[in-house]
Amino acid sequence: MSRRIAIVETNAQGGLIHFAYQVADALAREGAEVSLITSPDYELADLPHNFTVLKMLRLWPIFDRKGGDRRQGTLQRYWRKVRRVWRGVLFYAAWTRVTLHLLRDKPDGVVLSMIHSPFQVVFFKAMKWAGIPMVQICHEIEQRDSQRGAWDRMVAHPLLAGCYDSFSTVVFLASSVESDYLARYGDATPTLMMLHGPQLIFPNDGVSAEALREKYGIAPGERVVLFFGLLRPSKGVSDLVEAFALLPDRAGLRLVIAGYPTKSFDTAALRAQIDRLGIAGQVSLFLDYVPNGDVAPLMEQGDLVVFPYRNATASGAASAAQSLGRPVVATNVGGFPEAIHDGETGYLAAPEDPAALADAIAKTLADPARARAMAEAGRQDMLENRSWGAFARGLIGVFDGLRPAPK
Repeated sequence: MSRRIAIVETNAQGGLIHFAYQVADALAREGAEVSLITSPDYELADLPHNFTVLKMLRLWPIFDRKGGDRRQGTLQRYWRKVRRVWRGVLFYAAWTRVTLHLLRDKPDGVVLSMIHSPFQVVFFKAMKWAGIPMVQICHEIEQRDSQRGAWDRMVAHPLLAGCYDSFSTVVFLASSVESDYLARYGDATPTLMMLHGPQLIFPNDGVSAEALREKYGIAPGERVVLFFGLLRPSKGVSDLVEAFALLPDRAGLRLVIAGYPTKSFDTAALRAQIDRLGIAGQVSLFLDYVPNGDVAPLMEQGDLVVFPYRNATASGAASAAQSLGRPVVATNVGGFPEAIHDGETGYLAAPEDPAALADAIAKTLADPARARAMAEAGRQDMLENRSWGAFARGLIGVFDGLRPAPK
């Protein structure tokens, strides 16, 4: 009899559910009986499934409105506060439902994703006390863009410590993040490092290059410097804009910034910076969720894809770029040094240093043949050395060490 493993992913859209789908698929290929618990707006329903999907986390769509500048009027601020309270009620009701399901079902193991609220400690403790082995994939130790100060120190941090103490093992996607975790929370809970696998789920549904370039504001013949991914302050987009303005030769170049702005991302400030630097005619902004069918064609339009992060764990967007054989430039933070070998599979630059980033971009653009060779080397490294099968076997090994094999 195979092991029964449940994966719980709150986010039914975006990078986290893409990651969860590929882990579930790999676990099933290794012989596990897998159920993926997520929300009704699960966006990968049309892909092949060798596992069960339970849409029982009744939440709201993550990308539920058109991106762009956030209005700050009194009524909008009041409505957002009311909505936040209501969403809090929905969130804890959904987690109560899922926890009760898992307590009844008693799987051989549960794989959990990012901690969205420190008060989830109640649900994690309940499962721990019931003897259910839990492994967390630590995409973030704490919310990267949190600015709550005293709240984090006095309330969130102690509750998060209780969350991590509930897990049998915490899995990290970057060794630097694992080190940060150990410095904050100690080594009472076992940890494991496993690299992010390749992104192989994005279809190329025959979107015409002309239609795509028109949609994303790319003129015929322009070379493209691309940023793709969720827009948040920690992603360093303003550093990329500054770096683009510093390029010694921008003739025929276009900077495309495509992604959904989080509530903490200031799109008005981004537009003002672009205007101040006098590069508005060479910058295209697509401030919305990029459909999965656009990801591969858009990446293919990029002469290089840039990840100017100020801090990071591992990047699903960078994994997608490498899997698709695109030249990449990133900052030397988080999991990037393990995913990108500087000068061999891409270039790394110092974080929050637009001049260094501009230099790496310029080197990539100046030698297209070398850029293509590095991109192909990165694709091969991704496919050969960071497989989902190895990731799944690592997880199964953790559960094998925690509970006797089922009879």
